[in-house]
Amino acid sequence: MKTILKHTALTAFLLILVGGIFSCKEKDYDNPIEIPFTEYSLVGTSCQWKNLNYDNKVIIINSNKDLEKYVNCMDGDNYPNVDFSKHTLLLISDIAPSTAKVTDIIRLTQSSNRKYDLKIVVEIGLTGNMYPWVHAILAPKISDRANIQLKIKYTD
Repeated sequence: MKTILKHTALTAFLLILVGGIFSCKEKDYDNPIEIPFTEYSLVGTSCQWKNLNYDNKVIIINSNKDLEKYVNCMDGDNYPNVDFSKHTLLLISDIAPSTAKVTDIIRLTQSSNRKYDLKIVVEIGLTGNMYPWVHAILAPKISDRANIQLKIKYTD
């Protein structure tokens, strides 16, 4: 009788554990949720971006300590303040086949708990030289573990 109770308790525990694991599965949304954002710029400061890989990926920054890894300021200047308790800074960099300028960020959408898409348009010039570019936006708080799929459309 004790053996049957032990096996029943063990089976019940394993069923609860497996149920908990599968209930934590990331939820996909029926329709992607559009996430509002604002542009973030170092223009007007003596600061510039540093330590970028220009690898067509999004860097998720959720603290001043993390931001300091990517910003260099001269003459005691400071970069524009970010309230990281409410916002995440998304830093995007790549190399274009010519001079480049981000002309439009079409949309930032969330399709599941940690899955996002960021679509941007970059206008390129006619010089023919490789040109690194960087752009930053502020969005409502996003997890450091989020997966942000970057989709860049280059136009003339």
